[in-house]
Amino acid sequence: MLIADFLPVLFGNIKAPNRILIWRVRNYNGEVFNKESHWFSSAHEASMFATGPECQGCDVYFGIGISHKDYGGYNLCPEDKVEGMTGFWIEFDIKGVNHADKNLPPNEAAVHALLAEFPLQPSFLVRSGGGMYAGWQFTKPWMLKDEYQRILERQAASAFADTFRVSAKRHGFKVDNEYDLTRLLLVPGTFDHKTNPAKPVELIMASGKVYQPSEFEKYFISMNDAEPGLFAEPCNQVVYKVAVLLLSPRAQPPNMILAALENSEKLKNYWEQKRNDLVDDDPRSYDLSFAARAVGYNLTDQEIVDLLLARRRKHGDDIRLYDMDYYVSIIKRIRQDGWRAVAVENLKQLLEENVSKELRIDVRLRALENLRISLGLEITRIVKYNSDTPRYEIFTPLGNILLKSTEHLVTERLFKIAVAESQMGIMLPDMATEWVIIVNAILKACEVINCTR
Repeated sequence: MLIADFLPVLFGNIKAPNRILIWRVRNYNGEVFNKESHWFSSAHEASMFATGPECQGCDVYFGIGISHKDYGGYNLCPEDKVEGMTGFWIEFDIKGVNHADKNLPPNEAAVHALLAEFPLQPSFLVRSGGGMYAGWQFTKPWMLKDEYQRILERQAASAFADTFRVSAKRHGFKVDNEYDLTRLLLVPGTFDHKTNPAKPVELIMASGKVYQPSEFEKYFISMNDAEPGLFAEPCNQVVYKVAVLLLSPRAQPPNMILAALENSEKLKNYWEQKRNDLVDDDPRSYDLSFAARAVGYNLTDQEIVDLLLARRRKHGDDIRLYDMDYYVSIIKRIRQDGWRAVAVENLKQLLEENVSKELRIDVRLRALENLRISLGLEITRIVKYNSDTPRYEIFTPLGNILLKSTEHLVTERLFKIAVAESQMGIMLPDMATEWVIIVNAILKACEVINCTR
């Protein structure tokens, strides 16, 4: 591809009143003294200007979004006014004179390795002075005709950026891509004057690949799916992983729930917000209680979120499209509570089937797996040291839990204290009604080692 073809290929046959932004930054002795916005309804004219004599000695950027109009000589297009997007973009700063952060990719080879891990090949790869950027061009611009499309695009772009942040973190690198629709990128064929001498901005790969926005979703890695310890301190608790969610202002309740409302007065009262057994009428209380009951209808994470959004909209509550963490926290809580109930039931059945016999290795492993879910701890092994005063040791990656006597095992309060002391302060949930089953399962799953004085 010729440099002059980059913008025409990217923006296609853009038509008035839509505009492409070329942002020109004039430098003098390394200091910025003038920034100007230039708006074009022709990608060819934008390319000729950006690489022509009018921009010599300047840093020249293009806006990745399409604007609906000319916003003047010194302004960018407001994010909520961006009319369309050309693709997904990722920038990589490379460690060097201009980027001293130790966690950045050390060289271009590291960037190529990160890009190779993503299944879809970039349409473009550009060397941009102190770093690189890659773009995945859409088959045609994604036009943001209404707020619904804008929300869809913003969430998809954010999930795309998160995917590369997680991938980079696995290798010890940092990729800071807080995605926004008004991002500016250096135009290939120009120079980056932030360095001395100025460095060329080079188009080093144009694959010709174009994609539908829907092709990316199956490859997204949510920040919630990052391995434990990747973005926070190590955690030994079992955590439910929430899929990438869509928060839509038009979300509708699942048909299964609509049918159930006709047959369940209790469920209908949650939907109609007429419960009198809640502590208060706060929408959050209804969200959690409603979701906890709806999960029994085998809904997906997305269907549960759609249900909560629809209930909030029905009653004029804030539907919190800006707060993905809120909905993720509800999903995690109800899923983990549901899994715990199933795991405890499995343990109860296992005990009933093995009342008077020692557990086979495969059954012991099954018991450990259900204890892991019931307690929320990554238990790998349980040992009973047989002596006059039996002791117990529960093995976990964060450190072993030592129980000095049978009393410390069977007494819920003493057991929780031992867990908190050895597991970085982790507090177990209340298990009053399940505690006898948990204790018996621990005793049954023990490997016994006879100790002599």
